[in-house]
Amino acid sequence: YGGFVNKGIQIFSSMEKVHGVNPGNEHYACLVELLCRAGMITEAKDIAENMPFEPSSHVWESILCASLDHGDTRLAETVAERMLECEPKSPFPYLVLIK
Repeated sequence: YGGFVNKGIQIFSSMEKVHGVNPGNEHYACLVELLCRAGMITEAKDIAENMPFEPSSHVWESILCASLDHGDTRLAETVAERMLECEPKSPFPYLVLIK
């Protein structure tokens, strides 16, 4: 994914500037997933925290899984708390954190 991160960011940025399309939650989720898979978890979290609307649970799931894959349990706990704020009845944060 590392080779395509810059291209993905470029395409995402051009959506509004060039094509007049406001990125939606799905677009942000794709960008966050791309960054997470490239190991750029901090950057992904920064994007999620600065979205112009509340991130979907899928955005937080990507960051949660990536932080656990990279051994960052502190970030995983923080993200799990954010996920529970978005969807308090979701079992996913609990299931992932008990592993």
